[in-house]
Amino acid sequence: MIKRDYILRMIEEIGKMIAVILGLLKNGEIKQAQKLYGEGLKRALDLDEDTILSLGVDQLKSIFEEKIW
Repeated sequence: MIKRDYILRMIEEIGKMIAVILGLLKNGEIKQAQKLYGEGLKRALDLDEDTILSLGVDQLKSIFEEKIW
C-alpha cells in the first residue's frame, strides 16, 4: 500500500508540473518552462537533463525501479 500511495503521489505531482509547464509555454515563457522542467527532473530523479539524455534505456529503467521500490 505504501508503494501505491507513493506512486500515486508522484503521478499527481508530475501532472501538476506538466500543467504549469504547459501554461508557461502557452504564455510564451519558454525559458521559465525549461527551468521548471529541469528542476522537476532533478527533484524526481536526482539527475540533470544532460545526464538523463546520456543514459541508456536499461540504466533509466534501473533508476526508475530504485526510486519506486
